[in-house]
Amino acid sequence: MQFKKVGQRIQVLRYEGYDKDRRRAIVKMVGSVHNRTFEPTVGLIESLTDDERVELDEFIERKRKSSEDERRWSDLRLAVNFIAHSAEALAVGGEFDLDGMTEARATAIWTATRALQKSMVSAGFPPPGRRKKNSVSTDPRQQSIPEA
Repeated sequence: MQFKKVGQRIQVLRYEGYDKDRRRAIVKMVGSVHNRTFEPTVGLIESLTDDERVELDEFIERKRKSSEDERRWSDLRLAVNFIAHSAEALAVGGEFDLDGMTEARATAIWTATRALQKSMVSAGFPPPGRRKKNSVSTDPRQQSIPEA
């Protein structure tokens, strides 16, 4: 089976042989799957063989995982901008209406900030300034300089 992205859909194509007269493969579109929701068209699943269903399921699972990974990386790239803009918005608080900022929302922001900090530390990125200092041990081969 082959999969071809066309617009918002992914076409599911089946190879059905070779046409010697026209010198090209005979490829039939069996159905399609939506590019983001991965919902198949009506009748697609019924028209596939067992092996083709397995292949389609594996393809959809790979695409879904890839899509989730892209979304997560995008969120990480945008996190810096969101945090910086949020800090700026709170710093100029007198210039705009802070009625949308409630105690519950502030608590949610603090909770999310702590969760982000824990995730960063567990991923191996401790906060700057809190890194362990390397203890410099004196090499025993070095001799102290005698006083003159």
